[in-house]
Amino acid sequence: MKKKLIKNISADAMIERLCIMIVLLFIILITILITICMIDKHKKKLIENNIQEYIQLVEKEIETNKENNIRLEKATNNLYTIKELNIKYNNIKIKNGILVIERNKVTDYDIILKNYEVIKDKKTNKPVVLIIGSTKHKKLKIMSEENNACIITKNQICSKREIKEGLSVMVNVAPSLKQKFYVISNTKEKVTLIMNENIGIISNWSNINNNSGPNMALKELEKNTSKWNKIPDLNYDISGLDEKNNQRYEKTMLKKVKARLLTYEEAIQLGCTNKAYSCPTWLNSNLSAENVTKSSHGFWTSTPFSASQAWFIYYKGLINNYDVNTNIGIRPVIEINKY
Repeated sequence: MKKKLIKNISADAMIERLCIMIVLLFIILITILITICMIDKHKKKLIENNIQEYIQLVEKEIETNKENNIRLEKATNNLYTIKELNIKYNNIKIKNGILVIERNKVTDYDIILKNYEVIKDKKTNKPVVLIIGSTKHKKLKIMSEENNACIITKNQICSKREIKEGLSVMVNVAPSLKQKFYVISNTKEKVTLIMNENIGIISNWSNINNNSGPNMALKELEKNTSKWNKIPDLNYDISGLDEKNNQRYEKTMLKKVKARLLTYEEAIQLGCTNKAYSCPTWLNSNLSAENVTKSSHGFWTSTPFSASQAWFIYYKGLINNYDVNTNIGIRPVIEINKY
């Protein structure tokens, strides 16, 4: 009986010690988490202060050195890269980013640091520091319908409406810059969209012949979309094949670009033929007759037709071919992956 009692007391003591150990471990874990949160909060606050100092420095340099080391030529949509500004700031290491500068003031920004993205809060005008890859960062809205109802984020569809061909959406391509796009296609992996108007100036498809591919058109496209930092860098294959699968120029890959050109195949899938008004009306939006100089009468695709011609979308809503050394418009196509 005495031995049994000792055994029971010993078992109870072990359970009690185990419970104490679990409680202690729980307290230690909570303490660690609180410490990590405090450190993270302190680091974010430090980044906020540094970004505010950097913005103030930029504005001061612009004001005091207008004609010296800072030359702000008129940029498209007032977008400037960190590299273009070339203003040294040693407190934090800025990897890259975009600033919107209007009347010598920084009105918006999107700055990338190591592991962090810093954007401007439009309500408070203060920096918002987001950990890259965190839930809050992933939920940054990329696209919205014209009525501002959310369509898609980086990892979820948040609208009951179907993302269907021809749906118009506003895309946040850069700080303070939204562009209207139309959905070309929607798959499980991505949404493909085309802008509602041409971008930049009219351009040749190629400056030589089809052997070099659409080098001039792509150059103009890259020039006018390179600052779209809200759009992820992607690699695009350009086959070099014509509509009959003849190899007209060498297959190439566009590396780390924001946009590409429409293809002949995509236009055909949308219903385009060589008959007038066969294309959906939204595809040839904001195009005009040839004698109107304000807007181009069409836009290039990336698909060649012959040794000296390539396919383009004509303002009358059809697909046609034209000489590659002709000046025709450029219209960006982007792809948004569904993470």
